[in-house]
Amino acid sequence: MLNEPHLDVPTDLLKDYYRRANLAIRVHCPPDRVAVMFHDGFRSHREFLGLFQEPGFLNVLFDVHRYQCFERADIDMDIHGHLHKAGQLWKDEALEIQRDLGVPAISGEWSLGLDLKVVSLWAPGPYNHALEHMDAFQEHVAYRGYAAAQLLAFERYRGWFFWSYRTETTPAWSFRDSVERGWLPERFQ
Repeated sequence: MLNEPHLDVPTDLLKDYYRRANLAIRVHCPPDRVAVMFHDGFRSHREFLGLFQEPGFLNVLFDVHRYQCFERADIDMDIHGHLHKAGQLWKDEALEIQRDLGVPAISGEWSLGLDLKVVSLWAPGPYNHALEHMDAFQEHVAYRGYAAAQLLAFERYRGWFFWSYRTETTPAWSFRDSVERGWLPERFQ
């Protein structure tokens, strides 16, 4: 419906937009043929409680994007914290979102990116991260573990999409490179 609406947009305004846009889409795309996806706008799913039970919200999905490199608490977190957040907290969250909202959800974006510097064209530093003092072997193991923890969580959703298939910046943001390096399972080849 709308990719990553800014947090400055009040939730009530966003919900009203979702209502009106859903009605407009359904004129041309019936629910038995087309699913409509709604992004959380990086706010708690609880702000959308009841919305998808309103008339007209049929065959809808709730979309969350999960990263651990943009907020200061995540940037300063060690790898053990990242593994716990992805493998336990996000797994629990996936089940809670779908239970509370009563609709299926997806993780529409995620990556192995922990280093904010790769998006430094718009993200302010400092650029410390959990892997910066690791040797190549430790970093490899950390990426494999981080990938496995996220997959544990995202397999609880209806589906997921890695951002992106291929990038020119870093393998942690590239599905293809992450598979080739063995960070993501071989079954994705």
